[in-house]
Amino acid sequence: MAYTITQLPAALSFAESPIVFSVLDTVNANNDQYQYTMKLKYWTGSYAQEPAAFNYVMQKYPNAVGVGMFDVSKIISSLFVSAQQNPNQLYNYKAYFNYIYLSGSTYTTGSNVTSSVNQAIDGYQIWNNDAYVEQGADEQAPYWPIMSSMPQTQSVYWCHVCGDTGNSGQLPVMRFYELANSASITASDAGGATRHLLVSWSYTNVTGSTTASVYQVPAGIVTLNNITSSFITTNTTHYTINILKNGAPITGSSIRYEVDSECKYRPVTIKFKNQFGQFDFITFPKAKYEDFEVSENTFQPQLGTWEAANLEIAQYSTLRKRYYIDTVESLTVNTDWLPESYNEWIKQLLVSDEVYQVFGTAGIGDPDIVPLVIKTKNIRFKTIVNDKLINYTFEFLIGRSYKLIL
Repeated sequence: MAYTITQLPAALSFAESPIVFSVLDTVNANNDQYQYTMKLKYWTGSYAQEPAAFNYVMQKYPNAVGVGMFDVSKIISSLFVSAQQNPNQLYNYKAYFNYIYLSGSTYTTGSNVTSSVNQAIDGYQIWNNDAYVEQGADEQAPYWPIMSSMPQTQSVYWCHVCGDTGNSGQLPVMRFYELANSASITASDAGGATRHLLVSWSYTNVTGSTTASVYQVPAGIVTLNNITSSFITTNTTHYTINILKNGAPITGSSIRYEVDSECKYRPVTIKFKNQFGQFDFITFPKAKYEDFEVSENTFQPQLGTWEAANLEIAQYSTLRKRYYIDTVESLTVNTDWLPESYNEWIKQLLVSDEVYQVFGTAGIGDPDIVPLVIKTKNIRFKTIVNDKLINYTFEFLIGRSYKLIL
């Protein structure tokens, strides 16, 4: 049977971008009422735990060139919950293709043609000059298996206003299958002294397992010092996180953090869901402003004791009464002076659908967060050619009211 799959999605797909299968039948497609069929399965766990039942069945007529084209991204993306609720989301999916056409008074089908098992994360593909529909997450991540497009060199901050505590943060890393996973962290002081910390995590022996697919490597100052006291000090100039595979560094898979001091303002740490469906942490160390706006409705109540023997109007009576009093709070923050390498990261913050302000040592799953909605819609990106120093201002709406009103 000359029935083939001519286009496959990436092995690790972005659920928010097209996940396309194309099939072509060069023998039967001209038959009466011919349609391509696709049966889709999705599941978590290992490849071997494929369910018996199909989740969706789709039928399509051939397009202008005789191809059946199926995009399953809307189905797969609907499976994911918020990243704050579950940061380790990964789904397996597999497609079974066939055809159906009318032959006389009966419908004829063939044998199934199946795809391989692919996986999807809750992210999106960036449209650029090299963006093909089948380009996977590992191809778009500049420091894979680090699941982020953050600057490879960035700043973290000691806060003297906060009593010499640093910012929090984590680094999302995709786990390997059947390979030892670890992160080597090296802190360097101004006097030349260095300290080393090795963070290891478990891996799975099951091929294609979706269980705990992402590991959050401690990356912020306070996060690291919670593991090893005084690992980062006020004398530390920088530290570097290198991701290792079987004990050997992965080329290009490292992030360098320059340690700066902020003596005047209390830095604000924001975490936001990035392109790969994981949280990145960015700190705004300069001036911040909090605004509190009240909205209300008013009505004029009836005055006086109309059901009494005499009409009386009490001193506390009012002609204007408030009801449904609500609030809108906003937060305005400012970056430090940034290099151009932050521009891509800032774009992902602007389009993120999940943003939080982080307090204290909060990280993934911790309660010390406040949901935010980014209010800034326009940014004019600057370059060092035009501006020797680059900084940006962002405004956020607090995602909940001062009063708990349902």
